[in-house]
Amino acid sequence: MYNDPAIIQVILEQLRNQQEELILLRRERQEIGSTANIKAVKPDVFRGERSTGAVEAWLHTVQKYCELTRLNGQERVLFASTLLRDSAATWWRHLETSIDENTAETEAPKDWSDFKDLFRKEFRPSNATQMARQRLEKLKQQDSIRDYIIVFHNIMLDLPDMFEEDAVHQFIQGLQYEPRLQVFLRTPTSLMEAYSAAEAYEAAVECARGIRDPPVNNPRYGYRISKMNRNRRIMVSCLRYMVS
Repeated sequence: MYNDPAIIQVILEQLRNQQEELILLRRERQEIGSTANIKAVKPDVFRGERSTGAVEAWLHTVQKYCELTRLNGQERVLFASTLLRDSAATWWRHLETSIDENTAETEAPKDWSDFKDLFRKEFRPSNATQMARQRLEKLKQQDSIRDYIIVFHNIMLDLPDMFEEDAVHQFIQGLQYEPRLQVFLRTPTSLMEAYSAAEAYEAAVECARGIRDPPVNNPRYGYRISKMNRNRRIMVSCLRYMVS
């Protein structure tokens, strides 16, 4: 009986299936183990701040927490609703008590994607795009280029549909004269390229200033060593700028 090729084939097929199942189980355990040691920090509550930055930051934090704790779509909605306070809690209670005439169910979303859509619609300012464009037009570099990039990037969060070419132009125009000239000459075609060119220019300027700074004597040589390490890092950035 055991010499029957058909039976042998069935046994081999079963063994292959079992082997594949074992491989899948091992992968699942490895994936669980990779996040098991990460302690998920409970997100902050949301009190109804009508700001795009606050809305997106809170949703992102909640989603990451849910991914680490392996909550499904409906569980994510229930968990997120427990973090709502003040006007945000009032908004949620209104959804829970409002009945849809077509479905005879509450208007509270049960899917995480639907929750995010309704949440953004409620708390993102209706004129967020217009306000962001006005802030962008008025924005000028006052301090370091890095600080300018941070402010510019935060404003761009409210302008996801802005053409890349327009964003690059606006970024360059807001720079001070010398970095504006240097970045313009590099003809960046994306914001990331414009950011990199501006930061490289700033690193080159720091490089030149660092070389001219006199060494500072210290009995323990601590400050002098840290200054040397800083200058070494600046020199690397300077060389990258010159060869790029």
